[in-house]
Amino acid sequence: MIKEIKSDVEYTFSYNQPSNTLIFVWKPKIFSQDRFKEIVTLFSDYAVNLKIKYIFVDARENKVIIMPETQTWHDTIIVPKYAKAGVKKIGFLIPANIFSELSHVKTFSHQNAISKIETKFYKSEEELKNWLNLNS
Repeated sequence: MIKEIKSDVEYTFSYNQPSNTLIFVWKPKIFSQDRFKEIVTLFSDYAVNLKIKYIFVDARENKVIIMPETQTWHDTIIVPKYAKAGVKKIGFLIPANIFSELSHVKTFSHQNAISKIETKFYKSEEELKNWLNLNS
């Protein structure tokens, strides 16, 4: 059972209680790095409050390229919050835009090395759901 918990013009957050998965869906909207930080901070707060184990990110429609400074901010501010929440796995449906895809992969591959959170990238929603055990 998936319950929407927050939505705005740039994103939707939902929660799958049986699997303890927080779901983040980016909408096709262009916005600033500062807005990206606001959204990701809010999402990480939900992860901490709900003590999330798994994160599903649908970034296929994300049009934002995560800049190197924002990647560093993510590593120092957001990753420790995910670790505090107890996140074990983060799975991504990657953006169609090659530049957005590369910035996501770079950001979250580096996170994986820092936090030991298992992170994988998929083009298939079915494969990602299988990896996070959302189909069972």
